Amino acid sequence: MLVLLAGTIAPARAQDAAKHWIFFTDKQPDATARLEPDSATPAALARRATRGRQLDPMLDAPLTPAYLDALRDLGVAPLVESRWLNGVSAVLTDAERTRVEALPFVRALRPVGIVAPAAEQAPAPLAFAAPVQDRRSAYRLDYGASAGQLELVNAVPVLEEGLSGAGVKLGIIDTGLGNNLASHPATATMVSDGRFVLSQDFTGLPADASTHGFSVISVAAGYEPGQLIGPAYGAMVYHARTEYTPTETNQEEDNFVAGLEWMEAQGVDVVNVSLGYSTFDAGQRSYTYAEMDGNTGVTTIAADLAVEHGMIVVSAAGNEGCGSPTLCWYYITTPSDGKNVISVGAVNTGGLLVDFSGRGPTADGRTKPDIVAQGQSVYLASGTSYASSNGTSFASPMVAGIVTLLLEANPALTPLQVADILRTTASEAATPDFGRGYGIVNTEAAVQAARDLIITGVESPETAASFELEAPYPNPVLDRATLTLHNAGAPIHARLTVYNSLGQEVTTGFDGTLPTGRQPLEIDLRDQPAGLYLYRLDLGGAIRTGTLVRL
Repeated sequence: MLVLLAGTIAPARAQDAAKHWIFFTDKQPDATARLEPDSATPAALARRATRGRQLDPMLDAPLTPAYLDALRDLGVAPLVESRWLNGVSAVLTDAERTRVEALPFVRALRPVGIVAPAAEQAPAPLAFAAPVQDRRSAYRLDYGASAGQLELVNAVPVLEEGLSGAGVKLGIIDTGLGNNLASHPATATMVSDGRFVLSQDFTGLPADASTHGFSVISVAAGYEPGQLIGPAYGAMVYHARTEYTPTETNQEEDNFVAGLEWMEAQGVDVVNVSLGYSTFDAGQRSYTYAEMDGNTGVTTIAADLAVEHGMIVVSAAGNEGCGSPTLCWYYITTPSDGKNVISVGAVNTGGLLVDFSGRGPTADGRTKPDIVAQGQSVYLASGTSYASSNGTSFASPMVAGIVTLLLEANPALTPLQVADILRTTASEAATPDFGRGYGIVNTEAAVQAARDLIITGVESPETAASFELEAPYPNPVLDRATLTLHNAGAPIHARLTVYNSLGQEVTTGFDGTLPTGRQPLEIDLRDQPAGLYLYRLDLGGAIRTGTLVRL
C-alpha cells in the first residue's frame, strides 16, 4: 500500500533542493501491524489469491515508524510513503542528502524521474472529416468508424460472440477526464450503468485542460453503436489522475506509484498506462537509456510489483521513436521496460510500424515492445464529439481492453500467462524484432488460447501443504526445462503432462511414483515448435499448472 500525504507539492526550501526517493534497508516487524494494506478490498485479496505470486508478507507491512520519525527529526518531511518500495519521497537540500545518506537504515537515495507531458506523448486529436461509412453489414454490432482498428487486431469475432470484458476491472492511470464523461455518447452508459466505478486524483492540483485520459478510456471501453465500440465496453472502469499537464515536474513519478498501489488495493485486474518517463528538461533529473533495464525506474519497479500481486500492467511504448537513435531518444521509456510489463508499440492502418513508436531492446537486451496495435488515425472520443489521433497512448488501451476479454474467457489467467498468450499468438511470434515486438495482436487466437488453459483439478489443503514447486528453469526454453518439486509428504503417484496452445497433449514428462524429498522433473520440448506451452502436474489430485515459452 502507498500513502499519499497531504500537500504533496512542496515548495523547495533552497535553490539546491530536489526531490528524492529514500529507500530503507528493512522493515522492523510489528506484531500488531496488518501485513495487508488497510484499504485492500476483498476483490484485491481475491485477485492476489487467484493470480498473484507467493510474496514476502513483509512487502505489505507498514513502513517502520522509527525510521519516519528519524527523518522528521532531521527536518525531512516525507511526501509519499510506499510499502511496496519500502521508502518515501521527500524534497532534500544538499546538506539534508548528506545527513540522510548517513542514517544506518537508509539503503539508497534516488532522484525522482521526469514524466513526458501528455502533449508530446499523444498528439492533439486531428479533425475527422466525417464518420467512415460502415459497410460491415454482416456484423451483429455496428462498430462505425472504430471497425478498422478492431479488425486490425482481429477483435471483431470475439466481440460478435458476446465478450465485452464483463466482470473485469480495468484501471486507467492518466491525465484528467474533463467534464464530458457522463454526457458523451461513447461513455455516458458507462456512467449511468455504474461501470465507471471510481476516480481518484493524486496530483493535489486543480483540473487542467487535458482530456487525454478521457480519450484513452473511450478507445478501451467506449460504446456508441454506429460510431465507436471499445473491446472492454462491458468492463468496470477505475481512473487515477496522476498528471498535471501544464508543467513538467518531478511529481508525476510519485503520483504514478501512488495511483498504481491504490488501484491494486481496489482489486483492479488490468491497468493501462499511457505515460512514459525518460529524459526531458535541462536541470531536472532524467533517465538515460542505460537505465531502461527493468530495475532502475521506480515506476518500473512498482509496475513489476503490481504484476507480482496479480495485476496485469499494459504500458505504451512511448512516442520517442524516429529514424535513428542519434536523432532522438528513440527507445521505449519506463515503465515499459519492466520485465513483466506488457509494452505496446504502434502501427498504422496497414500494420506497418509508425516512425514515432518507441523501439527496443531494453538496456539489458530484452525484446520490447512486446506487441503492437493501431496507433495512427485511431478513432476516439474527443470533447463532445469524435476525432482521429496518433500515439502509442491509444494503441495501449486497445490492448488493455483485449486483456479484459481474455480474463472474461478465463478468469484464472495469471499476468505472465496473459503476456505469454499475447506474444505467442501475435503475427510475428516466431520472428520478433525491436520495432513490432512479437507482432500485431490476434484477439481471436489469444482468447482461444486462454480458454484452452482452463484445466481444473481438486486439491485438498492437506495435500497442497505437502508440496512446493519451483518455477521452471530456464523459461523461455530452447530445448529442455526443469521443474523442481519438494515433496514433504509420503511417496505419491505423479503425472506431468505438457500441452500446446491448442490444448493438445504433446509430451509426458513424468508418470510414476514421486519419492519424498527433492525431485527434478524434466520437460523436453526439442521436437516441438516455438510457442506457448502449459504444464500440468497431477499429484494425487493436487494440481499444479504453469506456462513455458519455447523460442
